[in-house]
Amino acid sequence: MLVDFSAPVAASPAEAEAAAVSAEQVGYDGFGAAETKHDVFTTLALVAGPPSGSPCSPASRWPSPATR
Repeated sequence: MLVDFSAPVAASPAEAEAAAVSAEQVGYDGFGAAETKHDVFTTLALVAGPPSGSPCSPASRWPSPATR
């Protein structure tokens, strides 16, 4: 079974990013954000972060699946 989590409706992009990181660390499988006060695509791009292996991606932010 997969379990998703979403940011609060009034969350700023930075708050949504923090919620997504926390949700991933505790084992949620998916994440969503509401399109209300902020552009949902900008928020979700921030939440997704840079592609893995990108030189601008800190390794500690998104641990590899093997280390979870």
